[in-house]
Amino acid sequence: MGEYINYKGENVLGSYYWLPLYRWGLVVEQNKDEAYADVMNLGKQTAFISIFAVFCVFLLAIVISKRLTEPIESLKNGAHNLVKGQFKPISVSSKMR
Repeated sequence: MGEYINYKGENVLGSYYWLPLYRWGLVVEQNKDEAYADVMNLGKQTAFISIFAVFCVFLLAIVISKRLTEPIESLKNGAHNLVKGQFKPISVSSKMR
């Protein structure tokens, strides 16, 4: 199996098999671009899926970090208010369990 230029001048991917009983050779060839078209499409699909997955992970990380830091920010703001002399309850709610 290999790549070569056939008698028509086309780049092809070809393979051969020798049939000793009949003393014949069987040659099969396909245009190189056609032979590799599915591989190229698979590469494009893999790249698209990878980029989409990275985007989803990035978005999920932002959402989780925001949910984790909101209660901490609330406590920080309440502590600043206590230092200023504003003694009101600090409301903190977290849905993470």
